[in-house]
Amino acid sequence: MAASPRLAIVEGLLKRWTAGERTVRDDEIHPDAELHTRLAAAAGEPYRGREGIEQWGRDLGDLFETMELSVEEMIENDEDQVLVISTAELGTRGSDVTFTQAIAWVFTFRDDLPARMDVFQSHAEGRKAAGLL
Repeated sequence: MAASPRLAIVEGLLKRWTAGERTVRDDEIHPDAELHTRLAAAAGEPYRGREGIEQWGRDLGDLFETMELSVEEMIENDEDQVLVISTAELGTRGSDVTFTQAIAWVFTFRDDLPARMDVFQSHAEGRKAAGLL
């Protein structure tokens, strides 16, 4: 069980997403939440709100047939953030290509809920963004 309410929220979100449930409950994210990813950067703006974050899940589903996330570490810092160090096993849709990707997540909280989520393709980038490197 998670050691704090923030860790519990992040842990619950990631467990459900890893199990294939790509939805977000209202009690899991701030109404004004933003998700910053490479896909969002390519589109020119972050995914916003519950609907936007669920759209990100659908967008990932369009790219990857299989997505298995392994969480290695979760760290809560003094800046209202939770850093998640993880690895994803990804299988691309329409081909036999599979690969392993390091992923770091930084969840920034406001009003006790994640209000900003940043996804990085390296653990070092995530640690730096969370002020832990």
